[in-house]
Amino acid sequence: MTAADPGRSPASLFLEYYAQAGSWGASARATAVRPDISFDTVADRLLKEDDANRAHDQLRMLVEAGRHSDAEKRGRIGAAMRSIDRALLEIHPRAVIGSASRRPATWLQDARIERRMTGEYLRNKSVRLIPRGPLLREPRHEHASSGDQLSDYFSAIAVAPVAFVHDSLTLPIRVVVVDTDPLSGVAPASSPGAERIGFLPLATHPGHIECEGALRSGRMFAAYRPAPRFDAGTAAIEGLRALGDVDIAIMPELGFLESHADALALALAAETAPMPRLIVAATYSTSLVNADGQPWNECRILNGRGAVLWRQRKIWPAGISQDRAIELGLPDPGSGTLTLEDNASGAELVIADIDGLGRCVVLICQDCTIPALGTALYGSYQPDWVFTPIFDKTIDPGRWAHAAAFGASNLSQARGIAITHTGHAPAGANMGLAVGPKECPPGCGLDLDRAVRLVTKPASGPMIAELRWRNGHWHQTMLGTKAPAC
Repeated sequence: MTAADPGRSPASLFLEYYAQAGSWGASARATAVRPDISFDTVADRLLKEDDANRAHDQLRMLVEAGRHSDAEKRGRIGAAMRSIDRALLEIHPRAVIGSASRRPATWLQDARIERRMTGEYLRNKSVRLIPRGPLLREPRHEHASSGDQLSDYFSAIAVAPVAFVHDSLTLPIRVVVVDTDPLSGVAPASSPGAERIGFLPLATHPGHIECEGALRSGRMFAAYRPAPRFDAGTAAIEGLRALGDVDIAIMPELGFLESHADALALALAAETAPMPRLIVAATYSTSLVNADGQPWNECRILNGRGAVLWRQRKIWPAGISQDRAIELGLPDPGSGTLTLEDNASGAELVIADIDGLGRCVVLICQDCTIPALGTALYGSYQPDWVFTPIFDKTIDPGRWAHAAAFGASNLSQARGIAITHTGHAPAGANMGLAVGPKECPPGCGLDLDRAVRLVTKPASGPMIAELRWRNGHWHQTMLGTKAPAC
């Protein structure tokens, strides 16, 4: 008996054909001659074969059988890829596993196990094969880009880069898979598509956050941290109790010390009241520092029991203007000088596949404006949720947080959530933002296109807020012009 070749499967054949189809260009794909329906019938039957090697070999032979023109060959390759996509839909988180009358083929079961362990079905040096995002809602329409785009041909699988380049620096993208166990993972959303989002701004008074100068290599940096008299950990657990069992709770950037994050995890583990399913806890400067003495700006993402699901470090440290530096009590840096935060650059982007909630990513403040993430993150990974903790005075329509979400809204079906502190904001200022994709999923009339909702600072009572997607008063983001002031 010949040993099975782990590198030969329908998944590996898809990656091979995807590279070919990508090299043809849009017009060559558009002029491909699709084979008749009998090709699809035979291809689908071949992919029911349990053995991955046999399924791979037989489908390749089907594609290569006979004499065909170049356009017909392109069509047969495209049809084979669509057939593999249909087969992998059986194990996609969007599908109801086990509802079919027969079990998935053995190679599909193996692929499902591999993805749960590694976050991917298969990978090579530069790309990985993953479930097509979003995980819990319908994918982008094939013609969403108003042109021929290879990635939009498929609904169950996607080819995504294993790294992206920011300022000539190559940064890896790591995928983690989070199960639906409420103790170690995240229980499914109570109402998928109409999730409840809780906003907890933490620093609600001007004295809650302090800023100090840090001189490094002859340059002044800004170090932000909670003031000694502000117990951010207690404020967090009290706010989470008030929010209750929302699906997602989010807190702003640099609202914690690392000890607050530790205390919050312990308090959640002992909590008996209903807690949010997923908690994007406030970021903090780590106790660990790099060779230059700078800590990282890190966010812990927790479940309602305090388990750390993953951590994300800010990749692109942000800076403030001369006027803002002086306002915060820092030394005057001089005209035109940017005062950067005293934090080291993070070295990877983490994407979390949460089967009960969707594909999630945390972009801390400035990170949501990294240019390369348009193609790498939104275009390839198609997340369900993008969370953005911010440290700013307010979140206003048209400002940078809204503009970044608006710019990304035509690239994926992602829903964006942002929050900032309210300590320096007047009553009624905006502390949160929720932004939907450019177009709601096909056949779904429940979402507005480019839906947007601003969350305001409460005038009194607990400094928390909640919204439910698809409920309440939403607006639409519009691109327009206005007359100058003078």
